Amino acid sequence: MDLLQRLIAGSASSKQRVPSQNERLGACKRLCNALQNIWRSSSSLSEDDATASHVANILRRLNTVLEDEARKAAPHSCLLWTAANQIYIIVAKLALSSSSSEVVDHAVHFFHFLINGEVEGVLDSKIFARSLIDLVRRTTSPTTKVVDEQGESALIELLFEICTKIRLDPDILPAWFYPERVPGRSLSSLDARRSQFPLFHLLVDFVHYDGPTGDFARTALLYLTETSPKSRPLEKWMMESDLAHQMASGLSALYARLSRQALSISKRALPILAFSDAADAKDEPDEFYEDAGMDMRAFLSYLAFWQDTLSHCKSSEVRDTLLDSFQVLFVEQLLYPSLLESSDVEGGSTSAVMLHLCRFLDAIDDPQLIERMFSYLFAIKSQPAVAKSQRPRTRISMSRRRSMEQLATLASLTDNPSPELFSLLDLIVFSLRSSNAQTVVASLKLITILLRRHHPHVKHQLFAEEVLSSGARQNLSGLNNTMMTLFDCASVISDVSTTDQSFQAALKDAQTSMEHHSCLFTNNNDRGSKTEIVAISTSCKVLEHMTNLLESWFANDTLVNLELTGALSGLAACEHILMRSWLVPTQSSSTGIMAIITQLVQQVKLWRAQYIEWDAFYSIQKVELASEDELFSLGQPSGPQSEERTSCPKKTKVESSSPSVQAMTSKTAAVDIGSIDGRIASNGSTAVEHGSSRKVSDGSNDAEGSVTSMRSISSSTLSATLLETRIPVGSSQMTQVDSSSREGAVSQDGEADRGTEAVTSRETAAEQDQPSTASLRHVLTQAIILQEFVFELAAALQIRATLFDEVDLS
Repeated sequence: MDLLQRLIAGSASSKQRVPSQNERLGACKRLCNALQNIWRSSSSLSEDDATASHVANILRRLNTVLEDEARKAAPHSCLLWTAANQIYIIVAKLALSSSSSEVVDHAVHFFHFLINGEVEGVLDSKIFARSLIDLVRRTTSPTTKVVDEQGESALIELLFEICTKIRLDPDILPAWFYPERVPGRSLSSLDARRSQFPLFHLLVDFVHYDGPTGDFARTALLYLTETSPKSRPLEKWMMESDLAHQMASGLSALYARLSRQALSISKRALPILAFSDAADAKDEPDEFYEDAGMDMRAFLSYLAFWQDTLSHCKSSEVRDTLLDSFQVLFVEQLLYPSLLESSDVEGGSTSAVMLHLCRFLDAIDDPQLIERMFSYLFAIKSQPAVAKSQRPRTRISMSRRRSMEQLATLASLTDNPSPELFSLLDLIVFSLRSSNAQTVVASLKLITILLRRHHPHVKHQLFAEEVLSSGARQNLSGLNNTMMTLFDCASVISDVSTTDQSFQAALKDAQTSMEHHSCLFTNNNDRGSKTEIVAISTSCKVLEHMTNLLESWFANDTLVNLELTGALSGLAACEHILMRSWLVPTQSSSTGIMAIITQLVQQVKLWRAQYIEWDAFYSIQKVELASEDELFSLGQPSGPQSEERTSCPKKTKVESSSPSVQAMTSKTAAVDIGSIDGRIASNGSTAVEHGSSRKVSDGSNDAEGSVTSMRSISSSTLSATLLETRIPVGSSQMTQVDSSSREGAVSQDGEADRGTEAVTSRETAAEQDQPSTASLRHVLTQAIILQEFVFELAAALQIRATLFDEVDLS
């Protein structure tokens, strides 16, 4: 006890002694001498774990000394001594010789103190540069890698810190960049270029990485690119070296890794599919989707790096060199061939590559990249040629001219088909006619992306246009008549009490779409002074096939209808195209969108007449859809993945709005009701075995009738089997196109509808005699989507009248 009290008393009375500056310097020298002795006496630390552990301990103590000194005021004698004696050479060699991640980790901290210590003669030293480059290259190389992901990130962070210093002080660049170095005969051209600027090439290897590693690498390269105008040798090297070639090749390599297998959308991902006849998605392993997502993220990260590089690059010649390589090496030699050579047969890649293009176009913002890509894919002749500068110059440097000649030579060596014979527009037209629903969905999604994000670049290519006289401006009475027609169509589908809410939501969506449409940010000075009104020509193939899809609405896949409404709504948001020209034709015609919607609504009217349960089914299913969407937005199980649907997939889930309604099984015969494609019953009624028929008045039913109908069904029970009744809905006039058809079209002369003669219909006589059928559940879902689409069109007309001044109020 006495001993314990004395120890406690002694510890309380003593104070921790702070070492002086000379003592710290002495400790630093002893530790550095110990490292030097180990390096001289040890032959291979990789085979001596004890010595490697001893080295790690010495480095840890040395870093502690440097860290303690960094908290004190200058001068920092320990840091100055280690820099003057080039201890970093020994530290780098020991780290490489030991192959120990622990030693490398302490070496990284040591270099961090030197880089940020602002010691003169360190950052501008070629010996220091070589030591650091060797340390990073060999410890992160796939063949000699000894660090984990965190250690790799710390090493790339060191290079980022160097680039930050170069950006602030370009005078230290000669220590890291050696343009005067002449390649030796023993080196390949790539190795020779790497030896001239190893810091740059090391960073390029990590630009596509996720997380901090990729962020450090991309930002560091941006700093170097930003520095190029301040150093003529660096600017010249960037044009004459393989910088642009390597960046374009890296983008191409990441694009080539993207899966060519179509990723079907499951009911878990989109709950509305559970209420239609959509086929279940293939049960791909989770690793497949994880790998596909990882590859796409890597590609988009590299694309973001491309755009950041162009925005940070202050040298116009370097920027044009990068753009040339992007067009030739990526767009011409990989992107376009992947679209042309894709196949739309079962298991083909057309839908996959088109969806990849959608993600690509949704992520790209740089106007020069967009212009280069679309000028080639859409064969826009007004744009400059591949190897020409974007802006005319009176003088071009020799380095820039040499780069242009090399790319022109490379482009001439390939024998790729030309978009002048088969452009991206031709692919879109073919895909809209496909019998593969995934391909149709991808093509419609592509149209939506082009309209929403890039329409000014392809305004005259995507939709065939014609110029109308200024007299085509609509008067107020004409607008009111069109609006009333659309509201009447919506009420015929269903007169539920939430229609006003749907229209108000559609108004907000329409205004948001128009305010964010790509065309709104161009030609603002011309708004309000236009003397010509542009409309979609009657010869427009894209709109023709979109209207064909609308005609087969109830036979379509749900995803097709969703993307179709999205594409048409995107078209309605464009201020440069008169909406009334395709919604309501300017001349007497029955081919407008309004005429087709009227036919579809008449079909719904027949179904309401034949199914007394229609309004109740419609209301319940709409509530279910809203409930499923809410669960989906909260991240909870929904659709068929919920426990209730798994146990009874064919049973109607009844919400709290009608608790007394219960499902039961009953035998119901198929109903012979006509389809929209010319087989609508002329007498407006058909025999139905399961129940009585009723007629629907020309106007909308009142809410009381709907409630009465629901109560009557609640009291008599609702049949779940009835929702699975197969109803004839007609067959869509779609055509399947594979790569051989496209290649055949390439050999044809380039006409407005190039290659369409080579495509034949796959619809057989048997299919004509036996039209497609769909379940009543599917038909109800499509009716709900159709009503929402009608509200979207009405909202677009109303917003455009004020925002774009399309209505004559005089």
